[in-house]
Amino acid sequence: MKIYQATLLITAILIMAGCSSSKQTVNRYYVIEPPDSSLISIDQKHLLAESHCEIAPVEIYPAFASKDIANRSGSHELLYYKRHHWAVGPAESLTFILKDYLNQASLFKRTSKRFRGINPDFRLETTVYQLEVVQEQESFSAHLALEFKLFSNPEERLLLSHRADRMEKLQENDLNLFAESIGLLFFEELNRFSEIIRNRRSEIQHSID
Repeated sequence: MKIYQATLLITAILIMAGCSSSKQTVNRYYVIEPPDSSLISIDQKHLLAESHCEIAPVEIYPAFASKDIANRSGSHELLYYKRHHWAVGPAESLTFILKDYLNQASLFKRTSKRFRGINPDFRLETTVYQLEVVQEQESFSAHLALEFKLFSNPEERLLLSHRADRMEKLQENDLNLFAESIGLLFFEELNRFSEIIRNRRSEIQHSID
């Protein structure tokens, strides 16, 4: 009887340990998406007539480019969450948002990551310098620093650039809110860059005429 009870006790302990272990090893994955209420201004009057724009894949500085979400807890210290990750690499997600935005915004006749049989008039490059959770005492903020550059082809002459360094404090220390904020910040800066292009449409068009 004692052996039987001991066996039951050991079995129960092993089951509880297994359950506890499975709870501790749950990984969570997050996606970067444009805001649900995103509105893209479409103005055919400001279309760069007959122009094509090549979209370069978004480049992200190596410290923030992996699927591991970065947390900055010191001025030069980065930690990476062990159980919280990007479902898709941030460069791929932001490139998709960028391409979809430009196709809807009607800034150019056509935008694509590559063209066949056509030499595009422009090339758009995007660099993300920082994409991280910033932890200050007990609060979290979403930090996104980036730059857009528009070049003429084939001269590769820089026509326009727009750089932003945004910090958005989160209402809760929740990485789901962090992912949502990154999508919103990226979308807002795309809107600003789009407006710059529209305002300088004549100058840009003249560069390829």
